[in-house]
Amino acid sequence: MVTDTKTVQMTLSMSPALEAKLARLAVASNSTEADVLLKAIALYEVALLAKLQGRDVAVLDEEKCVVSEIDGI
Repeated sequence: MVTDTKTVQMTLSMSPALEAKLARLAVASNSTEADVLLKAIALYEVALLAKLQGRDVAVLDEEKCVVSEIDGI
């Protein structure tokens, strides 16, 4: 991931339900809504690169067994 010291301000439109979800995620992770969005973009980038390489993305448990696969990327 490339880190740039410049920032760009954007306006983002979303439904009230999505706004509430974003706020809940920020509170649950003890971070800001902007940080949640930045982490979501980073996670999406990893998932997309995996897909482009013919790999799957999944959540694993402690024994490294697949709990759920992430589809729709």
